[in-house]
Amino acid sequence: MKKMFCNQCEQTARGTGCTVCGVCSKEAVVANTMNVLIYTLRQNALVALKAREEGIIDDSYDILTSNLLFSTLTNVNFDEKRLVEYTKEAIEARKNLISKMKPQASRNELESAREIEDCEKYIKENLDKKHPNQLNDDKDIQSLMQAILFGLKGVCAYISHAYLLGEKNTEINTFIHQALAAGFDNKERDLKAWIDLVKETGKWNFETLKLLDKANCTLGNPTPTSVSLER
Repeated sequence: MKKMFCNQCEQTARGTGCTVCGVCSKEAVVANTMNVLIYTLRQNALVALKAREEGIIDDSYDILTSNLLFSTLTNVNFDEKRLVEYTKEAIEARKNLISKMKPQASRNELESAREIEDCEKYIKENLDKKHPNQLNDDKDIQSLMQAILFGLKGVCAYISHAYLLGEKNTEINTFIHQALAAGFDNKERDLKAWIDLVKETGKWNFETLKLLDKANCTLGNPTPTSVSLER
């Protein structure tokens, strides 16, 4: 049984994926805990989309989603304990959002958004069956779903920094939830639909960069400037 599987960077072992320890020094338990966190965020996305149908948009929930997905990028956070805490924080945020929704919707979403009370147990159960990040049995769709996930991590990195500089965009947040929920929302998608979603992920990456650029230019556009090298 493989201890882990991670192929999110171009430096993976043998060019196919790290299965014992990451070339980035990420330990197996960290990689697998990240997968639990990502799964939790996918379930959170289902609830966020349902809440939006009721006109409920929670900025703090959106910011948390972006920050936590950003934390799973290579070299951002390799602290297993913190990742477990992030997972618990995401579950609590989901429960709080559900409490704001209509009672019937809340019950339905609680059923579809399965709780992960024991991260270690969840990891072991999923590793015994297959890789936790094996998203689809069709290799082409699996590849596209991973491309979307990796693209979303970039979006979340950019928008997390934009938040810190006082900028936000509800449309970007909505897309993040839509893309995270894809494949878990019981909607049938053919190969073309997945390719289109990859393209849309790229489009929102550009939109998020525009938002970050706007934040960075609050005090004016940066320009090349001569500086003195004299002491």
